[in-house]
Order: sequence, then structure tokens, then C-alpha cells
Amino acid sequence: MSLPYSSYLQKHNSEIWSSLLGTPTVLGGVIMAIVIIPDDYRPIGAMFWPALSLALGLLAVPILRARASVSSILRSEHILMIALVYWVLLDMLESAYPLYSVTYDSVVEAMIAIGTMAIGIWIGTLGKGWQPPQLILRTARLSIDDSRLFLAIWITFFLGMFHYALSSGFEPSVMIDGLFSVRFGAPWDRGAFGDWRAFSEHMIYFGYVLPSLTVLLADQRGWVRPRVVISATLSLIMVAFLMQSGGRRIIGVVIGAALVNWLLLQKQLRPKLVIVGFLILGVLLTVMQEIVQYRRVGIAGWLRGESPSESISYLHVDDNFLRLSQTTALFPDITPYVGLQSLAYVLVRPIPRVFWPDKPVDAGYDLPALINLQGSKGTSLTHSIVGELYAMYGLVAVFLGGLFFGRLARMWNKILDVSGGNVKTLMYGLGIMILFVSMRSMQEFVIMSYGLFGWIVVARMIRSRKTNRSVPVQSYTALPPRRPDSQ
Repeated sequence: MSLPYSSYLQKHNSEIWSSLLGTPTVLGGVIMAIVIIPDDYRPIGAMFWPALSLALGLLAVPILRARASVSSILRSEHILMIALVYWVLLDMLESAYPLYSVTYDSVVEAMIAIGTMAIGIWIGTLGKGWQPPQLILRTARLSIDDSRLFLAIWITFFLGMFHYALSSGFEPSVMIDGLFSVRFGAPWDRGAFGDWRAFSEHMIYFGYVLPSLTVLLADQRGWVRPRVVISATLSLIMVAFLMQSGGRRIIGVVIGAALVNWLLLQKQLRPKLVIVGFLILGVLLTVMQEIVQYRRVGIAGWLRGESPSESISYLHVDDNFLRLSQTTALFPDITPYVGLQSLAYVLVRPIPRVFWPDKPVDAGYDLPALINLQGSKGTSLTHSIVGELYAMYGLVAVFLGGLFFGRLARMWNKILDVSGGNVKTLMYGLGIMILFVSMRSMQEFVIMSYGLFGWIVVARMIRSRKTNRSVPVQSYTALPPRRPDSQ
């Protein structure tokens, strides 16, 4: 069923307007941020106003569209702008740490790099955009009934838990002990490099979709039905084991995708919906903060009331702005650009090391060593995807990376335009959370995509042929012909 001409035209013009407005607002934010950088930019809190100015430039369009529908607010490019603020600017907005060992010029270059990435994204959203792969479209068109959804929940639970069970010798007591142990202290921890166990470890990604499946089932049946209660319990078990690893971003992706799925399933953007959404988001951020503070004492230590291993008074993300500033000072004046080596390192990551023992072990540079960080041996630092792209070819690579993610965002928005099917909101939620976490690192883009493709495998397994009809995607890339007015 096609949209009415007026509705289509309004949506089409709104998308163009947003993309065109994004570039000047970001540019204005960058210029203002640079102008108000204080002479003494190093103390804690000195960069608050410049960071706020840049953040407002990035978020101007999402804020202006806050009164639109849920799907309009949760457009992929809006999520990417929020991700840049979260991963790179949040610590500056919270006055988390001083900017030591960086020059004024490197701070300015870091601001310009963030703006270049954002402008590349907005420009990338213009035009027709890529068409989603047919495999993804066919999965988004599927209509899965309650019984098959419940079956999918059990399949993803068993597949997701298989690695934990295998590593524990299928002993429930060992699994429980491992769940309560400290980070890197569980039987399923494999260290820095994987062996044959990497195959079973990849099965964990099947469990990433469990909370989203539970939300979808609850939307169709109600939250107090027995099957939904069982599904929610399985989801909590899966999330608990994922939390044991201490990786906050995994929990953010898994629960965030379920939250996006729930929001998109709502019919209207009501105040109650906004309040509940923010409450869930607040709980999620609190849980993620607890993870980072207690991951060295484990769940058992948290239950015993032990002091946190890291006492943090602010919402901790990463010191990405500091590391990005240091990166802009290093490349290419101190060390040459690494070119495509870091990209190759990311792209070959899915290949098991047992098949390729000499597979690259790093992105071509050691950031802790380059900045002479004490005790850096065996550690890693994140400097966001902006820093990774800058280390490749400077601002040129940053802009091209922004273009790529802009095109990807434009493509992913089309998932919601698929006619028919009841899993497109689930697919969309997983996809935009992958885009969100990708702003932290290129590796996250590859790793988190496993969960999406794991769901595609399961969905194709349990699909009903009677409901798997080929339904076209509603195209918004060209204006439909206007029908003559009826007389």
C-alpha cells in the first residue's frame, strides 16, 4: 500500500531539509567551539563551553525534530549525532578530567575532526542512498506468529548460552560460580587471542536479540502472559552473563535495541511514553556505571557490599576527547599515517586465527606507547572512530568515513519503510544500536554486526512459508506521479 501523495511529499521534503540543515549547524558549532576555547584549556571544566557549543551544533537537527513521530526522532543519522556526543564529548561536558599533554592546536584539530565526521554523515544522507541487501529486506518482511517468536526466543537463548555451558563443562554450578566471579576470571574467558573456542564464543551473539524478541512478543500478547514472563526471565539470564564480561557497550547495545524496538512499536508519541523511555534509559546508564565500577570485584563483591574497584563520580564513558587530541598531534608530525592497515585489521577480524595464525594483531600503531603512557604494556586505549580514521589519512579519511556512515544510515532508514512483516522494528533497533556503538570504534561495527546476522539466521530457520510473501519496499527516493484530481 503506497503512501498518499501529500504524506509522501511531506516526508520526502522533511528528510532533505534535515540533511541540508545538518551541515551548517555543525559548522556553526565547530566555529563557535573553537572561538571560545579559553587560553588555559587544560584545567578540569575549562572545555565545558566549547564542548557544549559543538554538541549543540551536532544535535541541532535531532532537537528540532523532537516533536515529530518516534520513527522520525530515531532516524539513523540522528542516532549517529547523539553517538558522537556520547563517545567523544560527554566527558568534557561532565568536566571529567583535565586535558594534560595536549597542545592548543591539537585540541582545535580534534574539534575540527569531530565536525568533519558529522558533516560527512549529513552529506552522506543526501540523495537516493543505497538499497538494503535482499537478505536483510527478506528478513524484515517476515511475519512471525507468537508460537514461532517463542520458539525463536528459546533457540537464541540456547545458542547464546552454549559457549558459557561448554566452557564450564556443562556444569550448572561452575556456570554460576563463573557468573559471580571477577572480570576475566570466568571459565569462558579466553584471553587476548582465541583458539578453536572462538567458534563457540561467536554463538554468544545469538543471544543479543533476546530482549528485543521479548519486547516484540509482549507487544503482541501482553507483559503478564506466561510465555512473556518466561521470555523475560531468559533475557535476564542472558544479560547477566553478558554483564559478567564487564563490557558496558554490549549491555548498551542489547538493552538499547530492545528499548528502540519498544518505542517504535508504540502508536503515538505521548508524554507517558517519553517519561517511561527516559526512565528506562536512566536505569540502563546506571547499570552500565555499576558495571564499570564493580567489574573487578564481580557480582559477588557487589552483592556483598564491597567498595567499588573504581570510584567514579560522573557518568564515565572513555577519555576519547583527550586521546583524539593526542592522536591529532601524533599523526603525521610524529609518526606517519598508517593508511589502510587499520581498516584491513578490522575487516579480517571475523577470520578465525586458527586458520590464519599471522593475522594482524593491531591497527598498525600502539597509541599507549606513542603517548608514552606509563604501564601501557598489554593495554589498549580508545580514541573513537574519529581518531582511528584520523590515524589513517587525517581529515580526508575522517570525512570519507563520515560519508560512508551517512550512506549507511540513509540505507538503514529504509528498513522501516518495508511493507508487511512484524520484525522490521526489531531489525531497525539492532541496526541503529550497531551504528551507535560504531562511533566508539570500527571494531565495534564488525563485532556487533554478528548479533544482527545471528538473528537473520534464526529468523530464516523459523519463518512460516505461508507468511513469507514477497512484499516490495516503499520507495521514497523519487516522487510518485501526481494523480489527476477527481471531478
